[in-house]
Amino acid sequence: MERDVRLAQLVSTHFMLTYYRYFERYGVRLATYGFVSQYAPPVVPPNGSAWFINPIFPAKSLPPNADGSLTPNPLWMDDFVAIVNKGRAKGE
Repeated sequence: MERDVRLAQLVSTHFMLTYYRYFERYGVRLATYGFVSQYAPPVVPPNGSAWFINPIFPAKSLPPNADGSLTPNPLWMDDFVAIVNKGRAKGE
């Protein structure tokens, strides 16, 4: 939990929803995003890049849930679900 809080401080709040609003405003019809990570370095130095935490399900950097399912990214899973539900409501 403490790690999640520290990570959340590094990224903008609701960054996915923010970009989604820009995409809607400028007519973007397709934007791709990592869904499940397939790689993560064994050690990330404090000043290193941490893009491997980026996917919706960072399977290589977060341990699985107790039931073995993938752990969703705590930084933007809620935004991702909101965007998917908004698209479903529009019939997209």
